[in-house]
Amino acid sequence: MRDWLERLAWAQSAVLDCGRDADALERACVSTAFDHIKTLLGHPMREPFASWLADVADDDVIISAGDINAEARGNLWSFSLSADQAADVTAKDVEVFLQAIIGARRERLSVQGVNIGSIRFYCWNDEQAAQLRLSLVSASHGRLPFRCEVKAVGDLAEIVNSFLSSVYHDGILWKELKSFPCEGEIQGDRYVLPVWSLSLP
Repeated sequence: MRDWLERLAWAQSAVLDCGRDADALERACVSTAFDHIKTLLGHPMREPFASWLADVADDDVIISAGDINAEARGNLWSFSLSADQAADVTAKDVEVFLQAIIGARRERLSVQGVNIGSIRFYCWNDEQAAQLRLSLVSASHGRLPFRCEVKAVGDLAEIVNSFLSSVYHDGILWKELKSFPCEGEIQGDRYVLPVWSLSLP
């Protein structure tokens, strides 16, 4: 943690020395996030996660406190694996990837001058699409942008394990497709979506 904070302080100093030049700001943000990612939990970043992470880390966070759907769509990322890939990676691989994304998003928000705790990061498994999805919205909305009931999940591993154990990584048979208000679980006559979330930056 000390090493990470020292690198963060260096990046912020570099930005100030460059007169807050936009390109220098972006380079410092991405470089610092990746330095942190390389040593995160002492677990190596495997492909395709490393490539996915580079794309996310380089992307601005869309903030539109008056429009939760614009934020949700603008900050949405979806990731999918083939059945072979899902069988080859571990839950630890996916969790390290997600924690690295959180670190990169947190740093990007800090660079954008966003107040602490004003953004909600959330992650869920889209079962029918076999996609691990994540997005961010302003915490001021007081809710997440789903049309169905949401079940708050306390352990990220629950989302990760649900994603990896999906039987639809190579697609879903047409006859198995069903129409639901949103992806999630059916509990009696209720449709419930498990979602893991936390406050950022």
